[in-house]
Amino acid sequence: LVNPRVLHSTSLMASSIASSAEFQHMLTLCQHLFLDDNKDVTFKLADGEQHAHRAVLMASSDVFSAMFKQSMKESFDKVVELPDVTQVAMRVFLRLLYTGHVDARDWDEEQNESQEPANKVLKQLNMNVNWPQLSWQSSTPQFNHAVMLDCDDGDFEFSIRCSNWNELNSMVGVASINANLVLNMFNQQGFYLQVGPNVLYAQDGTSCKTFIGSWPKTLPADSVITVRFEHGPANTALSFALNGGDFTVAQFNHPIPPGVQYCPAVVLCGGNNTIEVVAAPSFHPLLKLEWRNTMVGVASIHAKLVPSMHFQQGFYMHVGPQKQGGLYAQDGTLNKTFIGSWPMPLPADSVITVKFKYGPANAALSFALNGGDFTVAQFNHPIPPGVQYCPAVVLCGGNNTIEVVAAPSRFPPCPVNVLLPVASLAKKYMVASVMSLIAQALKNRLAGARARECTCAFEEILAGAIAMDMGAVRMAALTLANDFPGLREKYDAGKLKPEVVFELQAIWPIPTGKW
Repeated sequence: LVNPRVLHSTSLMASSIASSAEFQHMLTLCQHLFLDDNKDVTFKLADGEQHAHRAVLMASSDVFSAMFKQSMKESFDKVVELPDVTQVAMRVFLRLLYTGHVDARDWDEEQNESQEPANKVLKQLNMNVNWPQLSWQSSTPQFNHAVMLDCDDGDFEFSIRCSNWNELNSMVGVASINANLVLNMFNQQGFYLQVGPNVLYAQDGTSCKTFIGSWPKTLPADSVITVRFEHGPANTALSFALNGGDFTVAQFNHPIPPGVQYCPAVVLCGGNNTIEVVAAPSFHPLLKLEWRNTMVGVASIHAKLVPSMHFQQGFYMHVGPQKQGGLYAQDGTLNKTFIGSWPMPLPADSVITVKFKYGPANAALSFALNGGDFTVAQFNHPIPPGVQYCPAVVLCGGNNTIEVVAAPSRFPPCPVNVLLPVASLAKKYMVASVMSLIAQALKNRLAGARARECTCAFEEILAGAIAMDMGAVRMAALTLANDFPGLREKYDAGKLKPEVVFELQAIWPIPTGKW
């Protein structure tokens, strides 16, 4: 269970949402609700407090529903006392309950520092910065609030969200990194779209010019506006998109001057509000890249890099200039057709996304093109479980460049000593969805412990599952233990916890002379 900030854990809603766009919208709403400050229930814990919405708790759990409906102390005080629960465990539990995801920053303080975006605020005028949220307070109806985000020279995109754009008077666009933040700077420095009226302003004299984009007059709540800036030696282009839709190029009175280093800029007018930087500036190469003879897939972390390793070590899909979709693997799969509706040849700058799903009994490797649906690759034989895999790319001759657009996340896994208390909370309050996610995470962790021959981790998880009577996890542990020689050695030597020994007697003879 790891988020991404994204995290790559499974969402509770994925199977019920018709499209990835709708799913992302629902997830965004759930995350926004989880981060909302207007919560009306307080959990008093061993080391502090956490808060939640009474309505969300009641909708998620019959136990919570009864607690807040009946004449109980909690229904009047809106306070739940849990002196044996830590803030970390409760926050992980609540995030799972709200979103079906977890976030490494909930249990690892270092993540709050090391995983913050590299792109920060370059300059700000009368703004409160709590990255990624930017807020302001003013009783003066003037454009005297502004922020500029730091970024490198070149093309970039960034996205921002507001809970209600219709109550906000804002200018979104770009400005020179040397711009001075002053009152009404949108008339003097930079190029902007005024959100709401959807009109353009700029330093070239453009004023209230209509933006030709098919945006609704009233933007939906929590709308995300994405700004794309493309920098060229002779001219530049500034485009805007709403909620993942098509980009529309803004037509100012005059071309945006080249030879200037620009950065994201937002200018705001009075009031009290908050915007959130959903995606800090990302960069796109000016050079159009073409896919050559490339093998994309996964290999064991212990694989040796040798010529034509796609025949010997790992599982791959071939991507080439004239054909793609041939599967190759260490199991003898050779140019097997990949059933995916991809065009041939691939468009320039195409992005291939590889998803590897690990399970205790089997594993799956899927591919997607340019944000489309994932298709599972069918090799001659299942990908062996119990092996730690990593991304692998094998290239053939020529001169070219590939770009890692999104590297695999390296967030630390949620510690077992946090997962087990979360499981206890899920069981106590009968939140089946959270219990199911934790059980699957623990089963995966058991499989990983066996693969690494880590008996201590295996024993810790099994002991916790026994204490909380997690039947699914206990059964998985017994299945995996059958093929775990190191665990059997410790069992025979009497070096395991008594409750674990008693559990393992279901599959192994009672050790003699050790107890």
